[in-house]
Amino acid sequence: MTTAQVSAITNVVSGLKGVSVKATYNGGNLSTTTTLNPIPTVTIVAADYDPVTMSANLSLTANFK
Repeated sequence: MTTAQVSAITNVVSGLKGVSVKATYNGGNLSTTTTLNPIPTVTIVAADYDPVTMSANLSLTANFK
């Protein structure tokens, strides 16, 4: 298991928005999407990537205003 710490902050959105998360490691690529409703601020706290199974586990926090 490989661990990477990343951080990203979103802006306020006026409606449903699709969010794409992409990762590249050692020649492998992984991407996923999710949908956000207004108005959370989402921060990616940590990401774990397993190159054997080519899967990622993201830890997120959301702040609703």
